[in-house]
Amino acid sequence: MINDLSSYVLNSSIFKFADDTNLIGFCKISEATACIQALQDDLNNISKWLESNHVELNCDKTVYMVVGKKQVCKIVNPNLTISNTVIKRVSQIKTLGVILDENMTFLPHANRVISLCYGMLGQLYPIRFVLNHDSRKKLAESLILSKLRYCNTIWLNKSEYIVKLVNRVTRATARFVLCKRKYDHITADINFNLEWLNCKFLYKYDTLVMIRKLINGCGPNIFLQYFSINDCDIMSTSTRGRDYHTPNLACRREWGQSSFRFNGLCLWMNLPIEIKETTSITLFKKLLYSYLLTEQINQSTTIDDEDNFNLNELYY
Repeated sequence: MINDLSSYVLNSSIFKFADDTNLIGFCKISEATACIQALQDDLNNISKWLESNHVELNCDKTVYMVVGKKQVCKIVNPNLTISNTVIKRVSQIKTLGVILDENMTFLPHANRVISLCYGMLGQLYPIRFVLNHDSRKKLAESLILSKLRYCNTIWLNKSEYIVKLVNRVTRATARFVLCKRKYDHITADINFNLEWLNCKFLYKYDTLVMIRKLINGCGPNIFLQYFSINDCDIMSTSTRGRDYHTPNLACRREWGQSSFRFNGLCLWMNLPIEIKETTSITLFKKLLYSYLLTEQINQSTTIDDEDNFNLNELYY
């Protein structure tokens, strides 16, 4: 029955899940009034659909959020209603397991994931000497590190604060697996013993794997042309004896260049051709992981300077 709901939404983008429906309207700040009115028109149409189909809306779970920079969120304050009920405004929404905040910093989501990782690590620590090395590693990768990889292509590289938090969790997990003490250096063990990728290279790995699948048509139709780019749209720069390629896309410095599309294209363009041209996804993953791990080892130092960083000195 809910399949015909889309025909009632004329001005917004609608995304339907099993038990949840999202409406999205986007515009420039100068067009905010018209966008709000368009959203209200769609909400009125949804109200008619609910009434005609004898469906009752859970108003307590119906909320809206304004997404933009801090100044925009303060200025724009719409009064949206549905079925004669005022919709509550929130500063963050959980969608498909990811917490989206109004400024798209993903800090609430990162803090939640980090808290879950430390909670699980705390439960495993008392039995670390009962388990052998392989068991500890499998538990760590399946119960802790897997949480860091969920949808990490959209939140893992958003700020230096998030990067440091994730790397700190990775090092704490490595100490659990290897039965190291709290302040023992662990970087070399992560690189050569466990062969884990840190936050920066884990983001690169999962992003490039996703792009490889999308380019080969293994994804939703909306992404088919998302990463297509002509040779004339590529800018090349050289620094320290190495050539770098970036897409010549019109985007804002902060939001545009932190987008999945821009970063993904940059990573794909600078990937060695022998890895990009592999025909098997399994071989692609193997070569890519080895390539990124080698880069990580080359950039690593023997001193874990970040193990004892002060969280109070970091900014949100």
